[in-house]
Amino acid sequence: MLTKKLRIALILSLLVLGFSCSEEEDPAPTITVSISEFTGSIDENPENGASLGTVSASTNSGSVTYEIVSQTPAGAVAINATSGALTVADASLFVAADNPTITGTIRATNGDVSEEGNFTITVNAVVVEVSIDDFQASIDENPTNGDVIGTITASTNQGEVSLAIASQTPVGAVALDATTGVLTVADASLFVAATNPTISGTITATSGDVTAEASFEITVNSGDINDGFTVYAGDIITFTKSDGADPTEEANQDRITDNVWITRGNTGGQIYNAATESMSDKDNSPVDTEWALGTTEQGIANLTFDKFRTTVKPKEVVDKNMVLHLITDDVYIDIKFTSWSEGNNGTGGGFSYERRSAE
Repeated sequence: MLTKKLRIALILSLLVLGFSCSEEEDPAPTITVSISEFTGSIDENPENGASLGTVSASTNSGSVTYEIVSQTPAGAVAINATSGALTVADASLFVAADNPTITGTIRATNGDVSEEGNFTITVNAVVVEVSIDDFQASIDENPTNGDVIGTITASTNQGEVSLAIASQTPVGAVALDATTGVLTVADASLFVAATNPTISGTITATSGDVTAEASFEITVNSGDINDGFTVYAGDIITFTKSDGADPTEEANQDRITDNVWITRGNTGGQIYNAATESMSDKDNSPVDTEWALGTTEQGIANLTFDKFRTTVKPKEVVDKNMVLHLITDDVYIDIKFTSWSEGNNGTGGGFSYERRSAE
């Protein structure tokens, strides 16, 4: 039997032991890290810094950092140590024929604990496409070497396009900037209409191993043919006559010169020259004018002029490029009709066009 004093001492000891145990800290958790395998793909020939995706890793405490342990080929990709984002480091290695896959190992670390996972990136082969447009232009004879004739248009879905003249007749007449596509006069002595009315040839556009081909043709305008006449080259102006508007009023006439005032009656007829006509004559109006389909840039000598109605059906005139020749004034004007009313009950007669002004 325990004495009373022993029982009290035992109880006190147990109490002290209990307090002591309650003050001890819980043991620190064991750090764990896990990382997922990564697979991705990208088209070949990307740009440096292009995104490949993000490696996924986790830990039960704190955060992880990422690093590339190995990769084949070396230096192809980079990883953000904090986010795990993979990016292109050396775009020259992303060529499907050389490296159809880029592989390696990534380590995720938290303190002294790390795990490794593999990554595989498929490099997709891309079919290169190249296109180039045929080119046509005109230039007056006897230009200066270096004068710009125009620009060749070409494109590709991969990389850059390089342009070159494959052939030309006569040889050496023009030069081409391989990068910009600007076509210029190389030998001005060949730009004589009597001997070379046209200069033509073939141009290639190349990207990698793919090449496309197009033709070019340059019309050389004779200075003798162009002597004596005027081509309006000023701002584009718009003339409009509304349906039912009085054709005898100046506001409803396009008074281009003292000799030609273009208007239209309200009964659905064609345009006429109010300076000398009081109404339209379908076979001759507008008098003192002739018309051609095309533009003055093609060269006046290359256009075919005739009466308005012979050149185009009035109902089909809208949106056609035309040249108007004022015969007495010997003036040529680029003109395009933008509307043509077909009303014929006395309240029609509307039309509108855009044309060049003198200045």
